[in-house]
Amino acid sequence: MSTLEKIRALSELTSWQSGYFTTAQAKQQSVSPATLTRFANAGVIERIQRGVYRMTAAPSNEFEYETIFTTWLSTAPDKPATERISYNPHEVIAAGPLALKLHDDAILHLDRYDFVSATRRQSKNAKIHYRQRYLTRDEVTVVRGIPAMTIERAIADLVELNVDLSTIEAVAEAQLFRGTTTILDVTQTLTSLPDSNPSEMQQLVDAITSNWKTP
Repeated sequence: MSTLEKIRALSELTSWQSGYFTTAQAKQQSVSPATLTRFANAGVIERIQRGVYRMTAAPSNEFEYETIFTTWLSTAPDKPATERISYNPHEVIAAGPLALKLHDDAILHLDRYDFVSATRRQSKNAKIHYRQRYLTRDEVTVVRGIPAMTIERAIADLVELNVDLSTIEAVAEAQLFRGTTTILDVTQTLTSLPDSNPSEMQQLVDAITSNWKTP
C-alpha cells in the first residue's frame, strides 16, 4: 500500500469519527504504528492521547468535547464508532455528569469519565469509571457522536452517584430553562428510581417543581 493509499484509508476511517481514529483501527487498515509515527512527524496526523490520533485536516472540536470523544474511542479502540452508536446496552454509554456535559451542562465539573454498560468492565485509566448497568432503549440517545444517557436518566443518575441534592436541582432547572426536557419527564424518572429514598426523591421533586416557573 502506497503512502497516499494509507492516508486515504485513514481519511475514510475518520470520516464518521469527527476526524479521529485509534491505533487498533489503523492496524485494521494495514497502517502500522511505525507509519503513524512517521505521519505524525510529518504533520499529517496529530497524537491526541495514547492510542488515539486525529487527522490534522479535520476541524478541531472544543477541547473538552474532544477529550471526551477520544476517551470514549479508547474504551473500544478496535471498533469503528459507526458500529458503536446503535442502541446496545452492552456498549460503553456515557453516564451521569459525563452524559450531562455532552448535553451542554455548564454546572457540573468532570473529575472523571463515568460510563455504564450491561457488561462488566474495568479500565487501567484512573480517569475512567465503569459501572455495570442495563439501560433500556428509551434511556439512551446519541450526543455528539457518543451513546449517552438521556437528559432525564442522567439527572437521575446523579442521585446514584450521591451528588448533592441542591446541585441536582440546579442541573435539572438549567435543562428545564433551556427547554431540553420537561418537568413531567424529570420527575417521573426521579420517582421511578428503584433503590432511591422515596422521601428524599419527593423532596427533590418538590424543590424542582416549586422553583421552576414556566416562561
